[in-house]
Amino acid sequence: MEKTIKIDWNGKDADVVMRRLSFGERNRLLASVTNISVLGGQQKVEVNQVALMENSLLKGIKSAPFEVNSLAIQNLDADIGNLLYHEFNTLNNLTPEKKD
Repeated sequence: MEKTIKIDWNGKDADVVMRRLSFGERNRLLASVTNISVLGGQQKVEVNQVALMENSLLKGIKSAPFEVNSLAIQNLDADIGNLLYHEFNTLNNLTPEKKD
């Protein structure tokens, strides 16, 4: 499954194609940015949000008007980066809602 997101790139309309990750890809992505430790008998889970956002875009963007690499992702305009991450998260359901 793919989704096309319209962005303004250097004053022109451009498309970014985002893909849905497989179950295994999604799990490996989450595992790579998560640290679980035990502190005082309590399990503590830490998620590196910066790495999650950057790695999500690296793995999810299929095509874009820019090179898809770490430096390009880090240098995206904040509004474009936030939009792309939001669309990636919606497509890949990284933060599923709790069901009653």
